[in-house]
Amino acid sequence: MSNRTKAWSRWISGAASSSFLFNGARAIWEKNKSNGQLHLSKSQKALVGAYLVLNDFAEGKFPPTFEDQQKLYEDEIDFTLMWPGLSAEESFEVAQSKPFWFGRWGIQYLSDFLEITRYLEKLGLNPPKKLVEIGCGTGWLSEFLAIMGFEVIGTTLSPYDITAANCRVESLKTKGIHKQLNFCQAPMETVDKSLKAEDLATFDGVFVYEALHHAYSWQETIQACFRCLKPGGWLLICAEPNLMHTVISYRVSILTKTHEIGFNRRMLIAYLKKTGFSKHKILKNQFAFGVKSIWLAAQK
Repeated sequence: MSNRTKAWSRWISGAASSSFLFNGARAIWEKNKSNGQLHLSKSQKALVGAYLVLNDFAEGKFPPTFEDQQKLYEDEIDFTLMWPGLSAEESFEVAQSKPFWFGRWGIQYLSDFLEITRYLEKLGLNPPKKLVEIGCGTGWLSEFLAIMGFEVIGTTLSPYDITAANCRVESLKTKGIHKQLNFCQAPMETVDKSLKAEDLATFDGVFVYEALHHAYSWQETIQACFRCLKPGGWLLICAEPNLMHTVISYRVSILTKTHEIGFNRRMLIAYLKKTGFSKHKILKNQFAFGVKSIWLAAQK
């Protein structure tokens, strides 16, 4: 895009976002900024999202860029401590009850877990294989797989998540369930450097679920995953958002100050090959149309 075309596009975007067409969106956004838990309908989310994209494109702030890696890490950690509109105690309780949330999201998480176990089985990754979860949050998925008999290490950026995840380990012990489940604090981009030296290149599988799009550098994360795997091991990329997510989630990323992007599946596959993965499989949503989530597996 030439400078002249870009300037003209930004002028049009600014004129549109400041017009009467977005009066309602501006009013909703002002309320949403002071109340992160404000309930919005799908149409309101779309309207406010469109307003923010147009307004920030006019100001040169969209698409978003994240140049300060340390600041991004700090914002991500702060978000795990206290969600918008909730106290730290409330945030902890909500996170610890995941995936058993009533309604749509609880159903989605449990359904995705069953999908992941099905794909693990199809790839020949059965208990007691060694797995690493990248960006595990408070560790519910790692816990479930450990109960199934896998040897699991969950990794996450936030020390608050590690505290919560270790509660899951202690809970299993209290119930008399002694499984190979451990957690360690590690940025996704350097997860291999945070593992024990003797564990490097020994894992049968590395998986990431709804987390790669938060990475400061998804490319460096894929490289780190490759280094964790033994020859023939599999990387599973599960339920990562497609391209439209960058636009749809823009409102949320502003509220939470977190990194929210969507992926081009072809670009992901190309980078997997460049990194050294020998083959890949599209696990789900063969025809994603830039909207449906991305489910991929790649073998070292």
